[in-house]
Amino acid sequence: MKRKPLEFYENHRGCWICCSHSGKNSRGYSHIKRYGKMTLLHRYMWEKHRGKIPLGMFVLHKCDNPACCNPDHLFLGTHNDNMYDMKNKGRQASRKGILNGRAVLTERQVAEIKESQCSCVILAEMYGILPSAISKIKTGRTWRHT
Repeated sequence: MKRKPLEFYENHRGCWICCSHSGKNSRGYSHIKRYGKMTLLHRYMWEKHRGKIPLGMFVLHKCDNPACCNPDHLFLGTHNDNMYDMKNKGRQASRKGILNGRAVLTERQVAEIKESQCSCVILAEMYGILPSAISKIKTGRTWRHT
């Protein structure tokens, strides 16, 4: 079976975007089938142009475009390097409380939950969220800043 060749277009930022293979994962990273298993395309392109990826290393994007496969936009780093890069570039979901787009509760409701002596199940019914979410609020795993 003959493999379909990879084809790319270059966007205005110099990113190479694969247009011959449409596979993308939930985070927007392109992937291809290689040796019978799915491989992230930017990792494949690193190996093709720069060599083997050392064990435990990540292929990171300078351009912050998960679909980009331009080897000049890629660099190797550890998990910690990736977390530092994310935080440094403002990609960390650092919005707290009601500024977080997924917040269901207000800060006042969280304060009420923290002060309440009711069970997590009852509070969950009152606020329309899961008992585990109530438990995380009460134990300080979420909404720590309030």
